[in-house]
Amino acid sequence: METQKQFYPIFNNSAFYPKTLSSVLSIFYVSNQKYFTVAQLKEETQLSETEIEDALSLLHSLGDVGEKKNAFSERHFFVDTDGSIKNIKNSIKQSKCLLNVLEKILEKRNNTNEALNTFIKKAIMFYSETLDFISIKTEEYFKH
Repeated sequence: METQKQFYPIFNNSAFYPKTLSSVLSIFYVSNQKYFTVAQLKEETQLSETEIEDALSLLHSLGDVGEKKNAFSERHFFVDTDGSIKNIKNSIKQSKCLLNVLEKILEKRNNTNEALNTFIKKAIMFYSETLDFISIKTEEYFKH
């Protein structure tokens, strides 16, 4: 649903990276081959061409996969490391924005369910500290 937000995307990647995306990405990561065609990915993953095209389209829109054409206009796909780094940083930024939304929700809650309020406060602190740590490490490992 468009109106719902996932409050903890950092630990819920299955919602963002379904099995088809993971299958396609895994081929890039386990192979020493840099470029793959859809036909090669189909052979390696046992997914349909449509599933692969859809996965590549989403991965490309996220910045994780790039595309280039050879002299014969054949499409080759590769892991876009710069795009992947931008995607990591963007995920952190989006997660922090969601924590801000959660804080605003908490401000509007009354005290009738103190257990839930306490849980939300602790979750905000936990994820905030975790995201701060991840931000530091992201900058340390992926400087641009």
